[in-house]
This record gives sequence, C-alpha cells and structure tokens, in this order.
Amino acid sequence: MSYKQVVKIILIVAVMMTFAIQSTYAQAPEGQEYTVQPGEWLSEIAGQFLGDTDLYPAIVEATNAKAAEDDSFTPITDPNVIEVGQKLWIPVPEADAATFEGTYTASLPSASSPGREMTLTLNADGSATRSTDYLNGEAPIEEVGTWQDNGDGTATVTLTGRPDGTTYESPDVITFQLSDGALTATDYDVSRYGSEGLTLQKQTETDSTAEATIQPEDVVGIYKSMMPGGSSPGLDTTLYLNVDNTVRLVSDYLNGDPPIEEIGTWEVVNNQVVVTLTGQADQTYDNPVVTTYNVDAGTLVEVPAQPTPGAYVTRYLPFDALATGQEPVPYDAAAAQQAITEAGFVGIYRAFLRAADCCGRDITVTLSPNGPATMSTNFLNGQPPIVQTGTWAEVSDGRIDITWDGVDAPLMLELVDGTLHTTADDNSYGSEGLTLYYYPTIALNSNLPTVTGTITYPGESALPPDALITVRLSDVSLADAPAEVISEQVITAGGQQPPFTFELPYNPRT
Repeated sequence: MSYKQVVKIILIVAVMMTFAIQSTYAQAPEGQEYTVQPGEWLSEIAGQFLGDTDLYPAIVEATNAKAAEDDSFTPITDPNVIEVGQKLWIPVPEADAATFEGTYTASLPSASSPGREMTLTLNADGSATRSTDYLNGEAPIEEVGTWQDNGDGTATVTLTGRPDGTTYESPDVITFQLSDGALTATDYDVSRYGSEGLTLQKQTETDSTAEATIQPEDVVGIYKSMMPGGSSPGLDTTLYLNVDNTVRLVSDYLNGDPPIEEIGTWEVVNNQVVVTLTGQADQTYDNPVVTTYNVDAGTLVEVPAQPTPGAYVTRYLPFDALATGQEPVPYDAAAAQQAITEAGFVGIYRAFLRAADCCGRDITVTLSPNGPATMSTNFLNGQPPIVQTGTWAEVSDGRIDITWDGVDAPLMLELVDGTLHTTADDNSYGSEGLTLYYYPTIALNSNLPTVTGTITYPGESALPPDALITVRLSDVSLADAPAEVISEQVITAGGQQPPFTFELPYNPRT
C-alpha cells in the first residue's frame, strides 16, 4: 500500500541587515512650528505632517530638542498627553530633508588654463574628496578631507591634503548650502574662489534597479518554449518575432502530426511584449488571441490574464542564446540521468546548435521502442525541417549507436550527466560535438510554476542601502528532518525600501 504524503511548504523571509540606534538630536532639526488644536493627538499630527501615524516619536524628540533652545516650547514627557494650544516642533520629513551625501560637479573658468572641471564627493562615512582638472593635459589635482552636516541646512567641507599623505598647513574650509540640487558656498576663502564663490551641481545617481526601457530591436529574434504534454509527448513551440513586427508561432505536439502554424503581429507596450495572433495561413480568427510577456534577462515570461496559483508559466527562451551557451538549457541533470538509467533510452531528445547561415539548428531526436529512430533538423529559416530516419541500438552500458538510412558511419552517443553526447571517436558534429537533452526534463524545468508575493517591513528604521533580503521556499513536511530549501531568491535593497516583490519557482512533481 502506498500513501500520498501531504507536503507542507513554508516561505521564509530572512532580512540580513544592521541598524544604527536612533540618536537624539544634538540640536533641533529643520522643521516648523505647529499649535495643537482641539481633539488632536500626536499620532494624528504625525500622519498629517510626516505621512505616517507611527512617526509621532519624531515629533516628541524634535519638540524636546526645540524646547532646550526656546523656552516658549514645553517638553513632552508623555506622548499620550498634549494640550490644546501647546507648541510642537514638526521636523522636516526625512524624504524632504537636505541630503548632502553625493557627487557634485562644476565647470569653472581659469586664468592659466582652458578651464577647471571640479568634482566634489561627500561620502556617507563623512569623508570628502575633490578632483580639479585644469583641462591642460596634466593629471587632475586630487584632494581629501572630511565633511559635516551642520543640521541647519548647511554642511562644512574641510580639505586637509592629498591622497599621498601630504597635509596642508592651512586646510581649505568651505561652508555650503544645498538648494534644489545646487551646492553653493556661503563661507569660504575669497582669495581662492573670488567674489563669485563656488557653486556645484549635484549629480543624479543612476538607479541600478530602475527598469530599462525596452526597444523593439532588443526583442527581435527566435524563442523556444518546451512544456510537458497531456495527451501528447509534449508541446514544443517556436516563437518568431520578426523585424517587421510580424509574428509566427509554430506549435509541435511531438506526436507525428504536422505542427500548427499561427501568424500575427507584435509590439512593445509599456516595456512589455504584446503578441496578437490573428489566425493561421488558411484562416482568420474571429477573435484574435492576445498574449502579453514580460522581458526578463532576454527571456519572455507570459503574463497570465487571470493568474492561477500553481499554474505553469510559459517562458520563451532566446534560441540564439541557447545555441551559444549564453542561456543555459533548463535542466536537472541528476533527474534526467536517473530517468534514462531506470527507463532506458526510449524518448525524445533536443539539441540547440548554431548554423553557418540563418538561423540555427533546432534538433529533435526520437528514439522509439524496438529500434526506429528519427532526427528532425529545423534551420529556423521558414523552410521545412530536414528529417532523417534510421535505427538505434544500445551497444554497451550507457552507449548507443544510431545508424541513419544511407549513412555508413553510425552516430555514436554516450550517456553523460543526463545527456546523450557524441563520443570522442565521433567527429560528425565537430570538436564541440552534439549534446542531446532529454525532453521531459527540459519541459519540466523550463516552465515551473511559481510562488509570488510581496515583502513588507513594519520596522520604524529604514533598511540600510546594503541590506540583503533572502526569500526561501522550504519543505517542512518531515518533523524529524531539517527543512529542505526548494528555491531561494536574494534581493539587494540597493537603497530602496519595501515593498519588494519575489518569484520562487518550484517543482510540483517532486
């Protein structure tokens, strides 16, 4: 008797980060005065001015700091007790406060050279660097020092010397004010910078997490999707996104019947690829079939019109990348090795090779029971594939030969890491040889269902820029065994704050 075990899956989110303990204000921060009105409480005021009711402690802290400087303010000893008419000091929301950290540049005149290109960098650790290029062919002058936020909308930069250890007798001290991205000197050595002073412009950092704009030329190409079959050995589809924005979709159920060919158009809309199938060569659909795909590192991932949890997600892999090895074939070598070892060599195998001219070699080898073999080589150029027939036989443990009709020398293959690969004695496919992947394993691994979700973080402190968020999908069905990690995704905060989205694939058959 066999028992079907219910597998429990748990999603674990681990956030690895460090937090600095929030320090009290040394002096009152930038802010504004506010008088408590009847019926108000601190959390409501925090929601009104700071955008979050949970930020009321910031008002308490700012008001108490202000009270130490101005006796017209009364310190708050109990956040639950405030009086009508009481003066509060509302700090400027963090997002709106001046942030001096960053890189600033300026193009300045020079008496003895074509000009001066100046770059000032204020680092998060309080260090500062300045590079001044006089545009005269000589190396820029590099300087180092420190900077400090004065808490009143200004920052003081102190340049103390050179990177080689040279120290100035008199440091160059400049006080700057930041407004609308411009860093303007308000207190400086006039003999160095003249009466016009010094103004540098803050450079906008490139957000590495920002979504790049997808251009049509970026997605033109041939794509493959391989899915498990229900009533057939599988569903192998080839999607052609042509330069003229026409589409051809060839669906082969690998059952010996002619493939189904559909035609239509495609376009890029809102950074997604929208494919519209309008019919087949001999008929037009009454209702076109429209499918939208996200572009993920060159792969087209279908966006279901009505997402179904646990459903297979169609992924189209770029054929050229498969053929050149830039895109790994979705495969579980151990599972394929076990399947072939236990069930024998009968089955369907796939290979993806480059071609001397357009456009590639999409190869399907079928090893049928009792010896028949066929190989279909599709050059993906719109012409019918070249089909060879013959017989196959297992000549030794882990070794088979395929003898094609009309060809004297057999194709010699051996089982290596779950694939059939030409032997060292077979040079029919050149030095790289031919690697045939077991189709059922490709199909199972290329379109796995996924668990998706959103990570939120309820903490009062912001995530540090280098925070790493690890999302794990784990099997915890065995009480007497450790949890088994099924899949994992590591998200780098990169200065961003929650929410973060995640997508974890899993194999429902294992």
